[in-house]
Amino acid sequence: MNKNKEVFCQCVLERKTENATVTTVSWIPKRYAKKDKYIQLREKKEDGYTEWTDGWKVINVCSKSLKENVPDVRKSIKTHRARTGDNLPKFMPKD
Repeated sequence: MNKNKEVFCQCVLERKTENATVTTVSWIPKRYAKKDKYIQLREKKEDGYTEWTDGWKVINVCSKSLKENVPDVRKSIKTHRARTGDNLPKFMPKD
């Protein structure tokens, strides 16, 4: 199957931690987008590496779209920062 022809679904996901319940919205492949199913998500850590996190429950399955039409959020953020100057280095004044 052509990777760009794969169907993705926008889903509300939830994961319980010791102190809180974390909720996120993510586009995931249709084969994993089943209500009440538990999945893993790959998360970027502060050191730049990614790791798989267990325990994400699919709460709701919303929009469906081909991969080629799914918005690239990282690209949108990067473009926004470049246009607004938010991507410029931050300098701290010396005392």
